[in-house]
Amino acid sequence: MTEIEVYILILIITVIIINSNFSLNLIPKQDDNLLFIEYLAQFSSKQRNYRKSVENYQSFGYFVNGEIKDGCGMVTYKFPLIEKKESIFWLKFDPKIFSDTLSKFGVSRSYFSEINSKGYTTLESDETILNEQLNSNGFYFKNNGDWGLDYKFLISISAEINTSIARFLANELYKNNMDNYVNRIIASLNFVQFIPYGVPDFDDQYVYFGLALPQESVAISFSDCDSKSTLLAGILKNLIDVENIILVTCISDGGPHMILGISDLPFEGPSVDYKGKNYLLVETTTPIPLDQHDTISKYSNLEIIPIS
Repeated sequence: MTEIEVYILILIITVIIINSNFSLNLIPKQDDNLLFIEYLAQFSSKQRNYRKSVENYQSFGYFVNGEIKDGCGMVTYKFPLIEKKESIFWLKFDPKIFSDTLSKFGVSRSYFSEINSKGYTTLESDETILNEQLNSNGFYFKNNGDWGLDYKFLISISAEINTSIARFLANELYKNNMDNYVNRIIASLNFVQFIPYGVPDFDDQYVYFGLALPQESVAISFSDCDSKSTLLAGILKNLIDVENIILVTCISDGGPHMILGISDLPFEGPSVDYKGKNYLLVETTTPIPLDQHDTISKYSNLEIIPIS
């Protein structure tokens, strides 16, 4: 084949690619881990629908990859550890343990009515029944006007993955001679922030109020504000004094939001005082460094949720 014929062939192939909507998919799609997480959740007593469209999906160049091997699920996640250093986290999931954790969270849909796809109201008027059902399945219930997700409980049932991530981060920082209070927070925040953003809606016969448990956030490789904040709080609980961590619900950009409050940080930004400490309000959804939190718009309607 002559040189001119090679050029003509390349030109023809280029035209075909452009006009056939062909693309080289070098970046994983948001549904790449569907079969993976469904495999891990196969033994759960509470069904979840992982195949619903993901609302507001956004990636930041890093993805958690899942692989089924020898009856287990293996995840690998390359992410920015700190400064310009990257690390690769890996973890093996046992489907039965994974499923057992999922079985501890979720309440039958028959107890709730959905409101405009953004919230729920109780259908059951008997507070004794609601107290029994909610307080044993990842929610708290005081009365029909005061109930919701029990984040402290959800963090506790995910202790295994939270501890595994925390130990990995501490070890990586130690190996690089960078292990200190601030760097533990930065590395943990990077781990969570760079997971793709997406609003979980796993409701099926059971409802989960739009929250992905920490192991779900990792296995499916996307998560939203309260799911990411729950994951970050669980990790940090193993790395710093738990009294230095609070969950904070608020209003941001006109809608409900959740962030983390962390004390004893040398950075400027929105903050809140609680029990004699000042907590920097830390954004968990997208990659915003701690030293740039002073650029974040102020949050309103703050409600503090202690995890200690």
